[in-house]
Amino acid sequence: MRRQHPGDRSRRLRLPGRALRSRSDRDQRAEPSQEPSAAQLAELATLVRERGVTTVYTETLVDPAVAETVADEAGVRTAVLDPIEGLTDESDGEDYLQVMRANLATLQEGQSCS
Repeated sequence: MRRQHPGDRSRRLRLPGRALRSRSDRDQRAEPSQEPSAAQLAELATLVRERGVTTVYTETLVDPAVAETVADEAGVRTAVLDPIEGLTDESDGEDYLQVMRANLATLQEGQSCS
């Protein structure tokens, strides 16, 4: 059995735990390196609607296409967070604290907090 690196869990998005239609569906996951199926996108959009999610977040270094598709299907907005894996000209700050403050502002807006 392969030992899972703790970081592996954060890169995988498990589909909802409710009963799925077939055994093969139950074992499917949306993997960052693969394009999700139409069924997975539909299920994620349904989950977003059912849970009252208002914002789907993506990261600066990740293609936002999947997040945008799920958000469009669910009728919610998207927002971008910077994991600060490397400062670029597009970063919302010049150092760690500035970028994290910008992330906090993005989260506050996305969650309707002040």
